[in-house]
Amino acid sequence: MTKALRLAIIVQQGVFRSSLCSALDQYPDLEAFGIPTIPDRSFPVEPDIAIIDLDFQPDNHRELLRRLMAIAPSAKTCIISFRAVPATVRQCLSLGAGGFLLKECTIEELYRAVRTVAAGEIAVDPRLAGSLLKGADAGRTPGKNPALSEREMEVIRLIALGLTNRQIAMQLKLSEKTIKNHVSHIFRKLKITARTQAAIHAISNNMLRAGERPESPIQPS
Repeated sequence: MTKALRLAIIVQQGVFRSSLCSALDQYPDLEAFGIPTIPDRSFPVEPDIAIIDLDFQPDNHRELLRRLMAIAPSAKTCIISFRAVPATVRQCLSLGAGGFLLKECTIEELYRAVRTVAAGEIAVDPRLAGSLLKGADAGRTPGKNPALSEREMEVIRLIALGLTNRQIAMQLKLSEKTIKNHVSHIFRKLKITARTQAAIHAISNNMLRAGERPESPIQPS
């Protein structure tokens, strides 16, 4: 049997924190525990995933993520908030958060986001896609990056659209191993370490085609 993911629910409001813990504990592959803030030294239990509520926290998002990485460097992060300024969303993702959801999301959407982030993919609320694109630099020529080959440009674009390696392989009619090699080359050339960073790079540099929107990868990998 697959080991359950340890899930830290970091939420200031006690009722909301308890409700999230109870709801997510219903899933047999999750073990949720709640705390109001990121502890100074260590968690009571080392989490695999931390869900951080940005609202009502004493620190800003940069400081919250810095503190989390300092005491739990292997933990992955999913942010939730009532509202999301595009610049804040992009900053959170570029600083290592694996997901960003609005609080209007359902428990099922949050669960799928947790599983997606645990698998190393990005989980961005689909309601945020349009605002993220509006914040991109519209002055740059789309699809141009001299560091990447044409095939790598296709791969990073599909990463930004939320596709897994298997889905990219099917769309490009290549093997999954070949796609993994392309992803490794993209990471090395751009000096990044996560698909989150690749997706943000693609969106910020206008690598998506006209009419494309970054779909939420809130789905099983």
